[in-house]
Amino acid sequence: LRLKHLYNMASDNTYNWGIIGCGLISFDFTNALKKSERCKVVACGARQLEKSKNFAKQFDIPIYNAYDNYDAVSNDPNVDIVYIGTIHPSHYKSVVNALNNGKHVLCEKPIGMNASETLEMIEAARKNNRFLMEGMWTRFFPAYRKARELIQNGEIGDVIHYYGDFGVLMPSAKDVPRLWVNKLGGGAILDLGCYPINPLSWIFGPKLPKKISSIGVIDKKYNIDSVVGVTLIYNEKQYAQISVNFYSNTFQERLISGTKGKIRIESPSHAPTKITLYQNGTTPETMRDIVNIQTFEYKLPSKYNTKFPGSEGFIYQINEVIKCLDEGRIESPNYTFNEILSTMKIMDEIRKQIGLKYPQDDSIKSKL
Repeated sequence: LRLKHLYNMASDNTYNWGIIGCGLISFDFTNALKKSERCKVVACGARQLEKSKNFAKQFDIPIYNAYDNYDAVSNDPNVDIVYIGTIHPSHYKSVVNALNNGKHVLCEKPIGMNASETLEMIEAARKNNRFLMEGMWTRFFPAYRKARELIQNGEIGDVIHYYGDFGVLMPSAKDVPRLWVNKLGGGAILDLGCYPINPLSWIFGPKLPKKISSIGVIDKKYNIDSVVGVTLIYNEKQYAQISVNFYSNTFQERLISGTKGKIRIESPSHAPTKITLYQNGTTPETMRDIVNIQTFEYKLPSKYNTKFPGSEGFIYQINEVIKCLDEGRIESPNYTFNEILSTMKIMDEIRKQIGLKYPQDDSIKSKL
């Protein structure tokens, strides 16, 4: 969808950003913003004024535009677009408030706690004619784009199977409470699962599978999911498997297998720089053999100080947002509202099956 009018960019041809949340992920994102000549960071907000002021000093944001609350960033008339890098449960209020204040929005994943929140955000974007996107930055890495291109061009034939895992040895609840506390949106599916689940919409289409079968472990102390395994059936041939956990560093790869070959998106697949294409032979004698192997590597942009490895790749997502704003869009054609919503619906169903509920869930009704 496109905006009904051309967006009036600043005279210097830049977009003015406001940063909501001044934590580690916002540090990395803002560092990437500073690398773009098309972006200017003009405001920031945190729950404590001192934290906001320190963030402003680090990134040359006017100190009078460092706020002690999130809403003030969206109310700032100098801000064109906000980036939301807060904990999961606070996304909904900040997104809707920003859109209702006429700001475009890029919100960290998961964009909402459930599909209901996400749908309301999308409706707010449409009502206010403003751009909205979930910050699933992985989608815009050149390696991911190449994998999609290979599949669309039929290089591995019809896709049959997808496997995605994301296990991380997480710090303790004492060190990082948001990962482990239910009311803070903790848990493996929301924090990690969104990564391997997200590709389902471009591999199989933005549709719900016919069947989802989920098993998981609910940590009795913290009431969050710490281990989850999922099988998703799309039809009589196509299926996918997802694995996430908080206790070990897994291979963190994405494997896509088709009738003519397969693709490996190599670790770290949430910030990939390398994929490998394996193609089978075309004769009855060689159709089970790998006869061609191609590797595609894409170096990250120039290295600089980041809190998380690979955060230099935020620039790919930033460039996508800029392009969408330039073209007057309210959603990215490379990550549509339907895709965002389908990912959230799948995560809702997984949580329902393993018995994980958050305060934001009035009810999650199974569609499968």
